[in-house]
Amino acid sequence: MSEKGKPSDRRKHHRHQSRDDLQLLVGMENARTINVSLNGALCIMPRYFPPFTKLDLMIMIPIYEAGEVKEQRPLVAQAIVIRIDPEVPSDDIEEYQIAFYFPHLDDLQREVISSYLNELPLYEGDTMH
Repeated sequence: MSEKGKPSDRRKHHRHQSRDDLQLLVGMENARTINVSLNGALCIMPRYFPPFTKLDLMIMIPIYEAGEVKEQRPLVAQAIVIRIDPEVPSDDIEEYQIAFYFPHLDDLQREVISSYLNELPLYEGDTMH
């Protein structure tokens, strides 16, 4: 626990504020990303996934050159749902906030994601020191 009684932050990598140019697809559904790191992403989706669900994601990573998007590089990555809010599905809920963890990125995938993250500001809610 931290000094203020909150759980300690266990993140290994900083979260970065996502932009509209990052596309994350679960099947044919587009997820709106809030923030992203080398370990995962926080997204908004209209569909409920139980925690610990394993999914294959298609991530379209923008590649920049001189501050402009030069191309979109597709990455297929396995993700695990580690948190969802609200925690219980309901027909009354239009959107779920889903935290995905990327357990098996290879070196090339990490390099592509890292170059994208270098173009982004840190996420305002990032509490890493």
